[in-house]
Amino acid sequence: SLPWVLALTGLGDVHAAAASAAQLVAIGQADSAVALPALLAALASNSLVKCVVAGWRGGVAFAVLTVPWIVLMVAAFGITLWLHA
Repeated sequence: SLPWVLALTGLGDVHAAAASAAQLVAIGQADSAVALPALLAALASNSLVKCVVAGWRGGVAFAVLTVPWIVLMVAAFGITLWLHA
């Protein structure tokens, strides 16, 4: 299903997932009610990768400074989707 595909795509590149979701909605193969939560899944999986890399390559000090802002970004998008519904 679309959420799983975009979540897996988001591991590598959230922009490609967003473009795919937009294209599917534009040609009528997906509804925005399905595409937007799927895009949230892509953003969340991509952000998880960024958090792991921040801790792995930057160390704990860098992760402590970076991860909360990444989590806030994903939460803001999720709250926006929830308010939009």
